[in-house]
Amino acid sequence: MKKPLLFFLQIALLLTVLTSCSSDNDVDIPSENSESSVEETILSLVNEHRRSLSLEILKENATAKQLAVNHAQFMANQEELSIDGNAERKAQLQNTESATAVIELNSRFYSPEELVQNWLTQGSQTKNTLESNYSDVGIAAVKDKNGNNYYTLIMFRAR
Repeated sequence: MKKPLLFFLQIALLLTVLTSCSSDNDVDIPSENSESSVEETILSLVNEHRRSLSLEILKENATAKQLAVNHAQFMANQEELSIDGNAERKAQLQNTESATAVIELNSRFYSPEELVQNWLTQGSQTKNTLESNYSDVGIAAVKDKNGNNYYTLIMFRAR
């Protein structure tokens, strides 16, 4: 059990060192390229953790991605975390992607590395969610007008 955690921490540290070359050490999210990079980093970190536990890696899903983008933008516009519309997002995935189980994680403020580390250490419910039997994912990272990060991760299992 300690080996997977140690491996994950080593990867997180390596990514932190490699991404901390900017003068202010902030993660820039405003441009499309950096949003994509942030989302790819989150997916990579989550999948590395899942691989360390011999779990199926999550694959990106276009419908879940669009739902995540829309919701992260909504939270950034409201400047607060929200689960508003969760039932509608779940229903859409059930109808369009034949999803049998849908879970959504929302967060703000963190860098991608801090976000995943926080998800894995903040409590057993979120950690168990990331380690559950999901197959598909949509991830979005959006900044509000004050520069605060808002993230939405939507995972589901297809039939």
